Amino acid sequence: MAGIGIRPLGEDDPRRLGPYRLLWRLTTGGMGRIYLARPQREGPLVAVKTLLAEGVVSEPDRKRFAREVDLARRVDSSYTARLLDADARAERPWMAIDYVPAPSLGDLVRAAGPLPPEALPWLAAGTVQALLALHDKGVVHRDVKPQNILLPLTGPLVIDFGISHAIDKTTTSLTLGTIDYTSPEQALGRRSTQASDVFSLGATLFHLAVGRAPYPETDDGPLQRLARVQAGTLDLSGLPPALAPLIHPTLAAEPEARPTLGELLVRFIDEADRAPAARGAQHRLPVRWTALIDAYEAHGRALDLDEGGAVAMADEHTRPLPPPAPTLVDTRERAARREREEQARQAREQRERELRELAAATRAKAAEAERQRRAEQEAAEAAAAAEAARKRAEREKAEREKAERRAAEQRRAEQRRAEELAAERRAAEQKKAEQRKADQRAAERRAAAAKSKQGESVSGMLLAVVLLVALVAWHPWTGHHGSGSTAGATGNASANAFSSGGSGLSSDDPNTGNAGAASDSTGGDDAGTASDGGSDDSGGSVGSSDGSDGDTVPDTTPPAPTTTTPPPDPTEEAFKAVPVGDCLPVYDTGRGGSTIAWSASVPPSPVSCSGQWGGLVQVTSRTSGSCPSGTGKSSWSYYSASSGDTTRLCLTRVFLPHYCLLGTQSGDSISIGPMTAVDCTAKQVPVPYNQVMWISGVYRAPSGASANNCVQGASDRTRYWAWLVNDGSTLLCTTIYQSG
Repeated sequence: MAGIGIRPLGEDDPRRLGPYRLLWRLTTGGMGRIYLARPQREGPLVAVKTLLAEGVVSEPDRKRFAREVDLARRVDSSYTARLLDADARAERPWMAIDYVPAPSLGDLVRAAGPLPPEALPWLAAGTVQALLALHDKGVVHRDVKPQNILLPLTGPLVIDFGISHAIDKTTTSLTLGTIDYTSPEQALGRRSTQASDVFSLGATLFHLAVGRAPYPETDDGPLQRLARVQAGTLDLSGLPPALAPLIHPTLAAEPEARPTLGELLVRFIDEADRAPAARGAQHRLPVRWTALIDAYEAHGRALDLDEGGAVAMADEHTRPLPPPAPTLVDTRERAARREREEQARQAREQRERELRELAAATRAKAAEAERQRRAEQEAAEAAAAAEAARKRAEREKAEREKAERRAAEQRRAEQRRAEELAAERRAAEQKKAEQRKADQRAAERRAAAAKSKQGESVSGMLLAVVLLVALVAWHPWTGHHGSGSTAGATGNASANAFSSGGSGLSSDDPNTGNAGAASDSTGGDDAGTASDGGSDDSGGSVGSSDGSDGDTVPDTTPPAPTTTTPPPDPTEEAFKAVPVGDCLPVYDTGRGGSTIAWSASVPPSPVSCSGQWGGLVQVTSRTSGSCPSGTGKSSWSYYSASSGDTTRLCLTRVFLPHYCLLGTQSGDSISIGPMTAVDCTAKQVPVPYNQVMWISGVYRAPSGASANNCVQGASDRTRYWAWLVNDGSTLLCTTIYQSG
């Protein structure tokens, strides 16, 4: 521990701690006291540290002291005061440390002034080396300040681990070092890190270069000074410009913004190499500094040789003095001095080699870390690129699969539609066949009825003729009465029988005289005989049987009625001949305004509903009443004046993708003529239309269908207008046709 300022032991000072005999009091701190002592068995002087306590040592103080002992054992380095022995469980805890007869950096600045800018980088590099040794052991010092860094001729040593802590152990109590050299995070009660030691090192180096702490010099109390540290209110005036790039970064308010100790070591070595080389470490320091270091070393050596030489020293003599003027010394003393100087030179050279090796290792480690960082960055970029490519491939695959699914769905929909249309055609054909059969049966019934009517007419006419003949033969208008009529009839019958070739009756039969006369009359030459022979009762009635004397009877049968059939209407016949379920190649030309103007006056020949023709309508029914309404539905009717009947065809538009319709745009709103068809490249359209609308797709309508369902992927920026047709089951997607 530090050297020249010693005092005699007081009444309250112990005379022995463990195996060590206490000789002088070196220094007293806030919680402990350090003595210069010698082992019970002869040996070199040591520094013994113990706690300040009246009576029994409290358990928290004992634990804190035990932690300091543990950290001192862990650090065991040539850049710190080495722990020799300790007993934290003794009645008065103690630890024995190497006695280093050397001034602190604070003593040097106070007695010999600030350090010149060209000397500071080498001293700073040695201090960084000592702190790296601590950090390599996992220890954060937390109280780096000028008084805790000793400077013997061999290089800086870090001492006092009273408030240090191990990185691998947590501490919940707030312990501050000297306020003017503590870090902002410590002042704010946050956890200390290696970056906290970097800030305290920067404040210490500022003190070496300027002679004060890096804060405004005021007479404020500790609370005000603590507030300045917490707020980071620095005063860096007076810092030589050559040192600003080295010290400013260490005083950054945020720990993450400060350089690491490894980075500082490389910067300090590079800056030190810019100064004149080939000089020993002591020659890098100003003469006043080296003289004071020599004085401390000589004083410590004298105490080690003569314990009584310090007994007469009073407090006013505890300051180090420059060495006396050269005096003649014996040969042995000169040889011992040369040996000590040679040992110090070798130690300095060894320390410098270690510093340069450490700096080279740090550079190599930094270069390797940079290569590793770049390799990791490149690997991360490659992984990110691969991930982006994978996601892009997955996205493209998903889009392809989506397009394939959409195409498959469209094909299935088209297939289902074709199947439905085929089923509808089959049903229509069946219905048409049934209708033809019904029409044929009706025609047969009409033909049979006409034939029956004609037969009845012929039968009536024949009956009328028969009746007429009967009337003529009967002569009801002649007035024959009684038995004479019967006789006449008999005579006529005999004559008839005769003339028919019969054998005749004998003329001798008295009952047949008239009959014989009739026979004679028929076969004889004298007609008058027959007239005389029949004069008894019948008189001239027999002679009148030939009808030559009677009147003509008029024909009273009514004429048969005649039916006049009007000639058939060919247009009406064409409308009635259209098969239900078939498709017609007709469309609304748009020239009729609000009224449909069909592209044909008479229904053309039906075509296949699955044909790729842009203007198809399907005949869903034929009626004399009304047809269903809705988008894509209409009717085509014809009134026949000759029959007085109206034939109406109910039509449904067949929408096919990649064909065009007529549309009317008003602002952002567009309406379409669903039954229209137009050449997509048309330059003029009929009034009131003003747009040509391209059918981009025809899909089965999902639930809540809208124009958003028409968008083809995330990159599609097309403006779509959509309609629900076929009673809401089909989504019709359209855009304004753009040529090229």
